[in-house]
Amino acid sequence: MLQWLAHLARLSFLPIAYAAPKEIRDLRQHLRYREWLIDERRRAKNRIHAVLAGYNLASPVTDLFGRAGREWLGEVAEKELRPVSRRVVLETLTMIDQLDDQIKELAKDIPLPEDLKPEAEILMSMPGIGKLLSVVILAEIGDISRFNPPEALCNWAGLTPRVHKSDTW
Repeated sequence: MLQWLAHLARLSFLPIAYAAPKEIRDLRQHLRYREWLIDERRRAKNRIHAVLAGYNLASPVTDLFGRAGREWLGEVAEKELRPVSRRVVLETLTMIDQLDDQIKELAKDIPLPEDLKPEAEILMSMPGIGKLLSVVILAEIGDISRFNPPEALCNWAGLTPRVHKSDTW
């Protein structure tokens, strides 16, 4: 078996595994941690919505977590929620505030390696792609030259159609 693998390697039939440089791995970890915090904040907001739904309460404001929505939540928590539900809502609001602060701090400290700045500028010239999204795209792709032909990048990103079917019924 090992001789066969050595033979395939000698003929360049084995694909080369890509290991991103430490700088890119650190950037990915930073960005993925930020994304995890955003998911946690979303779950916390959904928890508050679930508590309110349990009491059949609908928010009179469009942004429940904005200034007016928080005022309404405070009033509802004091007047209409049982103690356990009140605690869940108020402590979850505190957690959301902490998550917001952490997310803002992480967004300010996103490192962009010097060698990626030209590519980031190109990506930011596209509508809908700002600094943060351009850094996420570049960090996740890594060295774009490893995708040869260019269609390989589309395959890697899951943007090409696939057919999943069986030849038997």
